[in-house]
Amino acid sequence: MTDEGMNLNDLNNNLNAINDDGILQLTKQDVQPEIDFWDSTVVCYVLRTQSLYSVMNGFLRRVWGKYGIDRVFSCDNGVFLVRFRTRDARERASATRRILFNRKLVITKRWQPDLKIREEKVSVVHVWVKLPNLDLKFWGREALMKIAGLIGKPIKTDKITALKKRIAYARIMIEVAVNGEFPEFIEFFDENGNRIKQAVQFEWKPVECHMCKGMGHVEQDFPNQFVKVRKNQPRQQKSVMNQKRWRPMQKPVQGKAHEHVVKPVHETK
Repeated sequence: MTDEGMNLNDLNNNLNAINDDGILQLTKQDVQPEIDFWDSTVVCYVLRTQSLYSVMNGFLRRVWGKYGIDRVFSCDNGVFLVRFRTRDARERASATRRILFNRKLVITKRWQPDLKIREEKVSVVHVWVKLPNLDLKFWGREALMKIAGLIGKPIKTDKITALKKRIAYARIMIEVAVNGEFPEFIEFFDENGNRIKQAVQFEWKPVECHMCKGMGHVEQDFPNQFVKVRKNQPRQQKSVMNQKRWRPMQKPVQGKAHEHVVKPVHETK
């Protein structure tokens, strides 16, 4: 590396890389340094939107800065790469719960050497799912994989589930389709042929609200829906029963029965 850039002046080395068919053949040694460089990187992009680099750079550093971010890179298709200083920092950042940017999900995944960044399309996402009161005999790896497979593609459990430090529910990361099916229950047979009905709780669902264009809830669950409904309703006129009307009332003056004065009063009907 020089002050002007990387020195690539080694023609003989390039010629030696040509195979018998006259086509360049790279080796593992050629790409390993770059694989090592990007190995601590998380790929992320915002579902249903594209954001400016300056905006996302600041946002990602606020969310993940405590883990030690080296650099934030951007691609022209709205994909951002966040390189952490260590692989452990990458793992800790990836283990955080879902991130929302402007009420839209931030998709995150670990960078892989065969990942086609510029061809990334959001069709599936990773969500955390809880299986409350799951029988302890189903907490093994093989059973959890099969049970979680009824919901989507199982990815991993959280650390607490793996160590059995909490047995109220098993928590599993599952890959599901955007706007797919999100069952409240799943059913399967145990080793003795007993039918098991297991509750499923999604910590977040990748569904889109057509009212606010946000992610994670549908129209009937829109938090401010009741406000919009009230705004759209015409104001009701006050009831005639509650209106006051002025009318004169005649009252005799003491000592002068033939004289009358008119005194305004409010009468409620």
